Amino acid sequence: MDHYKVLGLPRSASKEEIKEAFRKLAVKLHQTSTPTPPRPATNYGGKYRRASSGGSGASSAFENVLRYVTTRAFLLNLSVAGAFLGGMVVVNRGWDALWKMHNAEKSFEETMRSLERSKARKEKP
Repeated sequence: MDHYKVLGLPRSASKEEIKEAFRKLAVKLHQTSTPTPPRPATNYGGKYRRASSGGSGASSAFENVLRYVTTRAFLLNLSVAGAFLGGMVVVNRGWDALWKMHNAEKSFEETMRSLERSKARKEKP
C-alpha cells in the first residue's frame, strides 16, 4: 500500500505536510465525525485504518531506533551483557588485590627478574 497515495501527497512531501494531511484525513474519516455516512457502501473504518498506517509509516529514524532499544529482548540482552562485563571487572580487581597481597610493592616485571636470577643461581654450580 502506498501511504503517500492514501494521504493524497507526492513522494517529495515534507514531514510537516505529511502530518497535516494525516490530521485532515483522520478528522474527515473518524467515526465520531461521520455518525451517519452519506453512502452505506463507503467503508470509513477501513479508510481510517489505512490513513492511520500512512501516518505511522512516516516516522523518523530516531523513533525506529528508540522503538528497537525499548524492546524487552534488547533490554534483557543488555542486562546480561552488563552483568557479564561487571563480573569481569570484579574478577580482575580481585586478581589485582590477590597479587598485591602476596607480592607487596612488587610489580610483575620485578617478580619475573627475581625468578630469572634465582634460576640462574641454581644452574651456576
